[in-house]
Amino acid sequence: MTEPELQGQHRISQIYLKQFGFKRDDKWYISVWRKFINHTDIELIDTFSKEVNIFDLPFIDFKLRRHFENTSNQIESEYGKIINTLANQHQLIPRHKNILCHYVANLICRTKSYRNSFDLLLKSEQTKTKFLNEITMFQEETLPELQEFLGMLEQEFQLNIVIGTLMNHLVRVFRAFSFVILKDYGNRGWCTSDNPIILEKQNNHSWIVPIETEIYFPLSKNFCLFMFNKLSHIQTNQLRQFKINKVNPSDEMTHRNISDRILHNDNEFLILPIEINKTYFDSSEKNDT
Repeated sequence: MTEPELQGQHRISQIYLKQFGFKRDDKWYISVWRKFINHTDIELIDTFSKEVNIFDLPFIDFKLRRHFENTSNQIESEYGKIINTLANQHQLIPRHKNILCHYVANLICRTKSYRNSFDLLLKSEQTKTKFLNEITMFQEETLPELQEFLGMLEQEFQLNIVIGTLMNHLVRVFRAFSFVILKDYGNRGWCTSDNPIILEKQNNHSWIVPIETEIYFPLSKNFCLFMFNKLSHIQTNQLRQFKINKVNPSDEMTHRNISDRILHNDNEFLILPIEINKTYFDSSEKNDT
């Protein structure tokens, strides 16, 4: 089948959004609160975070042009199996941990906030050099070819060219992390957002993902992922003491602390874990969400 010239591509995959969604008339929806607007809305998952050709590469051949988008589809196709295994076996099996390494890396490379940051790094020659050195540190032999290729392209195409290399680098980094799964508290559910990966760098911004980084990622309305590196010098987070690769219960304080992080991450939409029609509330109520 011929590839369409104009293709709608999702920053946040539909398979992921359905973990927080609901069906009406055979269509999937999510309840969202657009930050700084005083009401919730119902959004159709099929169109949420969908933009035309945002991940396309500057090639004529469609197989090359849509390489990142097609790779993303392959990764996310396994996502539902991960959630089902967590629900039924209460653990994260090794194969699913590896898929999550890819999925977290992929989401970072797709969401608007992180892409804007990477784009800024590429626009300055000083930060560009450090950025390229970092994302090729595990495969230094690829750096000269990448630099030469970027030198032939206009600025607007450079981010999509490096994003595959960046994703592969992040996968290698995340494989050294430990994974803790947290169940929601009291059936309150986990919220998520249009920027679902929360990177807390502990004031160390010298690397994209420093060893001290702690990562929060709501997997579904029932489960939230916490990632950390055991070799970090900072060991104060109590979640580091939870069982690795297992589903752990969360108490009210833990649930609230993580929910606050989700709310205050750099995002535009908060995605709610319940079906709710348009609801108006004042600013004080929003701060208690």
